[in-house]
Amino acid sequence: MLRLEHIHLWFDHTGAGRRELFSDFSLQLETGSFTVLIGANGSGKSSLLNLMAGQLKPQQGKIFLDNKDLSSLDEVARSRYISRVFQHPHQGTAGELSILENFRIASLHLSGKSPFRVMGKQDEKNIRAQVSSLQMGLEPFLHREMQQLSGGQRQALSVVMAVVPGVPLLLLDEPSAALDPAAGDLVMELAHQMIRKHGLTAVLVTHNMKHAVTYGDRLIQLQGGKVLRDLSGEEKSALSADQLHRWFEP
Repeated sequence: MLRLEHIHLWFDHTGAGRRELFSDFSLQLETGSFTVLIGANGSGKSSLLNLMAGQLKPQQGKIFLDNKDLSSLDEVARSRYISRVFQHPHQGTAGELSILENFRIASLHLSGKSPFRVMGKQDEKNIRAQVSSLQMGLEPFLHREMQQLSGGQRQALSVVMAVVPGVPLLLLDEPSAALDPAAGDLVMELAHQMIRKHGLTAVLVTHNMKHAVTYGDRLIQLQGGKVLRDLSGEEKSALSADQLHRWFEP
């Protein structure tokens, strides 16, 4: 379970004073839930994701994951508990390194093993099996640099690398936004399958209303740092993308 308790977050802008985004904000996400966050620009959805990840620190409040207080942990320390897929494929992968090297770095970082540990045949076999599960035909190209792949291929690999045994929370930061529609749909379906297969708690930030109604079991609309709508179960299932679009009409 992820709990944000009495969060206060503000930004000091030179010459413009203080802008408070979250004021006494609390939210609880159940273990194994898949929550979708939507909202207009400036509503607080990206900042909320950054608070969860540790990229932002609240001025007041606490964040707990399965009763572990994450509040004092920075982004690197939290990566033992939280994985993240970013909006742009190049943010989650090292372009000049091969597929194998990227997987190796991801697994060693999250396991706490030495980065100088030599990759064995079993390691390569395991990575090949993970890449094969994508059914993209990338198995013969494990030594190919990431920057030689398409955006969709690279983002799909980012999703697989982010799902690491023992890391219970997955944050998806507009993972389809930089892709064409077909590749974006593929990446989201892959993420959905991985979340369900591994029983992860997941949070998706998206501007894609089709994805917002298709995926997840809870939908939260933020506005001005507050929860405007919070729908789950049959209420969420009954939503359409057109209805969500109307929520943003002036």
